[in-house]
Amino acid sequence: MAWLQAYTSQGAPEVSVATTQAISTTEENRRKAEERSGIISDEWSRMFGKPMLDKPEKTRRLLAALKAALPFEVDLTAAAAATLAAQQVAVAVKPRQIISDVSYAGDEGGIICHVLPEEGRDAIFISLTHVRAHRSLPFASAVIDYQKHRVKKLNKQQGMV
Repeated sequence: MAWLQAYTSQGAPEVSVATTQAISTTEENRRKAEERSGIISDEWSRMFGKPMLDKPEKTRRLLAALKAALPFEVDLTAAAAATLAAQQVAVAVKPRQIISDVSYAGDEGGIICHVLPEEGRDAIFISLTHVRAHRSLPFASAVIDYQKHRVKKLNKQQGMV
């Protein structure tokens, strides 16, 4: 798996994307990932000496809403599409993508959207902060709140606020 990350001139992460040749997700792996995402903020602070970026309960509710709505359409941000095109990702980069699954990657990636192409070859894993949910989706406002909160916390963590 190869992680791609671009930074703005101010040093804030602009795009975090991963691609892989083959995906095999089992129920056991999914269950373990969901258990890992359940770390509460106090435990996180104790373990890593800093507060967790995401609000644990709100993030769990949003993740559940996203999973219940699968599959759904999103638009890639211009920066995400440009990064994928520049990296010559094997998947055809289109501005509109279908999200086939979501997972949680902790502070490093937040909520991750899984894009599986129709050909079934390569896949894209992209942070929810780098896609735009259509306003007609029932969870659109929760996604926007999550994105604003996460970007604000990332900027603060990197001393940009």
